[in-house]
Amino acid sequence: MDASAELVKHLVSDGYNIVIPFYQNSAAANRIVSEIEAQGGTAVALFADLENHEHVAAVLRTANPAMPAVIGGELRNRSQLTCNSL
Repeated sequence: MDASAELVKHLVSDGYNIVIPFYQNSAAANRIVSEIEAQGGTAVALFADLENHEHVAAVLRTANPAMPAVIGGELRNRSQLTCNSL
């Protein structure tokens, strides 16, 4: 298991909800979501081109609808976390 997977496993065990952004590999993203749900966690796979600002904003809104904005590159509310893009 790689470091990202270990981190996600730990976050799920702490009750975090996870957003898995993907650009090309929806099957892998959905497999990860299934694994998280099997652990009793909550996750969603979301298509996103992380070089597109609108897509990044959509990922952040999905991750935390209450998050007002990312200001100066700093998340103001870290109740949920996104994982690296697939």
